[in-house]
Amino acid sequence: MANGFKWNPGDFNTTVQRVASAQNMLLREMKNMIRTFGSLTCPSPPWDPQGAYRVGQGGEDRPEIQKLQPDGMTWAKAAIVPRLDTGPGE
Repeated sequence: MANGFKWNPGDFNTTVQRVASAQNMLLREMKNMIRTFGSLTCPSPPWDPQGAYRVGQGGEDRPEIQKLQPDGMTWAKAAIVPRLDTGPGE
């Protein structure tokens, strides 16, 4: 990938950590990759193993973890911790 930027998070928590801690060069590279590819892959979290997740462009021109909504077309900012009032996949 561009300038040695490597994207292959092994799990959801690693993705959360990388997105949350993105600073300076990493942030620029992540934003460039999102512009180039439209999004970056993101493993599903343990509490929603069947959910589809990605890292996409969020508000304030910052990457954010997004979840595919039930309509199958819309992506929205994902919760990065499980909601306690729902079961898996809800």
